[in-house]
Amino acid sequence: MKILKSSLAISLCIATFLFVSCKNDKEDIIYSNQDCSDSTKTPGAKFQLVDSLVQKKCVSCHSDGGTSPNLDSKCNVVNYWQSINKVCVTNQTMPPSGPLSSNDQQLITNWVNDGHLFTH
Repeated sequence: MKILKSSLAISLCIATFLFVSCKNDKEDIIYSNQDCSDSTKTPGAKFQLVDSLVQKKCVSCHSDGGTSPNLDSKCNVVNYWQSINKVCVTNQTMPPSGPLSSNDQQLITNWVNDGHLFTH
């Protein structure tokens, strides 16, 4: 009987851990709301590299009418920087075809570490 109770308690702990650790990626979409509407600002070199990467690897799915977040505007790339960094660098769950190359991940990391602004 003690073995059955111990097994049940262990199973309950494992099930609780698995349930708590699994969550929906939609909850992880973070929007920072930076003002990037000033058309007189020149995009920074690091941002341009990241934006080019996003346009090449992400926008086919993450565009207006597609999967959230919508990344087809420069402003949205800036404002979703945390989500981009999390799924492309930290968790490596995007793009669905497989993780970005280490060089592409480093482009994102460099931009994020430099302040993740449009002008960086």
